[in-house]
Amino acid sequence: KVFAAMVSSMDEGIGNITKALENAGLADNTIIVFSSDNGGNVNCVGKVTSSNYPYRGGKRALYEGGVRSPSFIWARNRLSPSKSNAMSHVTDWLPTFWSLASLQGKLKPNNPIKTKPLDGFDQWLAISENLPSNRTEFVINIDPKPVACGHRVPHAGLRWNEWKLIIGAGCPPSGWYPAPGLADLENPCSPHDSYIE
Repeated sequence: KVFAAMVSSMDEGIGNITKALENAGLADNTIIVFSSDNGGNVNCVGKVTSSNYPYRGGKRALYEGGVRSPSFIWARNRLSPSKSNAMSHVTDWLPTFWSLASLQGKLKPNNPIKTKPLDGFDQWLAISENLPSNRTEFVINIDPKPVACGHRVPHAGLRWNEWKLIIGAGCPPSGWYPAPGLADLENPCSPHDSYIE
């Protein structure tokens, strides 16, 4: 009930913002993005609390369930309904918005953003035209020292095209956690490798 109330409240707040944009005549020149920085948290509280199925792992893991996350973008008159699976990274948002705002080269010469390259890539054509990503690789994480959430160290991950290099254990959680109701589970908090055929 609490989660449903939170989602309902967020939905109402977003509705208020979009209505204000409409009333101010700014909706046609606005882009709204929802994005996450990691997969769902599958930690145990007596049941599976989230599922990234069919991907392996969850929040904090180097596996796809820990690093893949959905995003959606609303941009009236700029985007048609579509889906993209292009490789992207959180650092790509700034260069993408930078390009859309057409700011490149328009700032004063002493502005440090103009003189230094951005870490990410402009991904607008991958998003809007379903073209290949400008990105072919990214570092997932590097943890050389122990951390409070129980990671085995050292561990690190790198993605290159369709390949992933994981050094160390890959971090917990590392199993496959099916969506609730997918099957009758004796222990819904344990990884279920048997679901992968």
